[in-house]
Amino acid sequence: MTVPATQAQIARRVGISQQAVSYVLGNHSSRSRIRVRPEVRRKVLRVARRLGYRPNRLAQAVRKRRSGLIGVFSFHGASEVGARRTFFAAKCIREAGYHLLATDAAWYARGVEDALHAMLDARVEGILIATPPEWFSVSLVRRTRDMGVPMVGLSGASLYGVPQVRADVRQGMALLVRHLLELGHRHLVLAMRLRSSSRSSANWTMRERLEGFRDAVREFRLRAPTALHPEPVASVLEVPPPADAWPSYQCGVEALRAVLKGGDAPDVLLCSNDDWAVGALRACVDRGLSVPDEMAVTGFDGTSAGAFCTPRLTSVLQPVEEMARRGVDLLLRQIGGEKLPPSERLLKLPCVLMVRESCGTPACDRPIVAESKPPLSPSLNLQTSSAVSL
Repeated sequence: MTVPATQAQIARRVGISQQAVSYVLGNHSSRSRIRVRPEVRRKVLRVARRLGYRPNRLAQAVRKRRSGLIGVFSFHGASEVGARRTFFAAKCIREAGYHLLATDAAWYARGVEDALHAMLDARVEGILIATPPEWFSVSLVRRTRDMGVPMVGLSGASLYGVPQVRADVRQGMALLVRHLLELGHRHLVLAMRLRSSSRSSANWTMRERLEGFRDAVREFRLRAPTALHPEPVASVLEVPPPADAWPSYQCGVEALRAVLKGGDAPDVLLCSNDDWAVGALRACVDRGLSVPDEMAVTGFDGTSAGAFCTPRLTSVLQPVEEMARRGVDLLLRQIGGEKLPPSERLLKLPCVLMVRESCGTPACDRPIVAESKPPLSPSLNLQTSSAVSL
């Protein structure tokens, strides 16, 4: 095993003092009186590279009382949306001059406490928790805060006393449903999974999407029943996880199977995420069901796969880059000693709608921003047939 090179070894090779080497390698204060000639500096750096020198960040953290490290603790696993949020957060952290210490609980599911303690042992100056689950330990949050390490949640469940940045998925779902109703669709089925295991983070975001669906259904002004569907129907289909739910495209296949079990296809199958929608589109091909002519299909989250389906997928895009930027900003301000005002303890950023061919309208291929809600007014009764009451 190779022993890491030390500053003393570099000093002996170059023929200068260890204090001068420390100055060149950045372990000095602004008040240092040491001066090193440019040619000596270059030699120190060349020897350090040749010997494979790595700074002892733990020692630096103790000496300077700052480590230059920010921890990113995520729970999204292979989720594209979660991975993109973390990517943009990491980019913002590096641009701010910090180094990154990251872990994902999907890799280390039984060691959440150990992983968080490892970050604290490394003297991280702040922790960004991406997609925290509802079962995340309150005691861990309190312990971290008591150590003076600020935290920020990025999407996911609310954590006790932790500022958070979320996508307004309720607003996003309502925007999608209003668009579908404006196109003339009246028989809508939302496929989702509400009842999940106690160690799942799906509950919060699914509840928000359900509420957005309900909002649009209740608010939309229906002028008259259509000839094809005398009584409008909006329903929610809860899809149990299949035996092999990896990848999650299979859930979309199961959703379509359950929808068609009742007879005719609805006007629209709204899938609670894009993976399910991609699976549903594939199942439609296998069954000879034309999309969108016989049934429209929509997704949610705005993943890259939706742009490459046939037909291309209408979906709701989460503002992942802006979420990451705002989340890192909140964390850096706390690291700097700022106390956040109540108005910034929970930030909800609006989603946008990407209209493509799968919903039954020509693609505009540009995001549609949230519009004001249609005025509430007397409307026809909107029938519901659902395992989950609207």
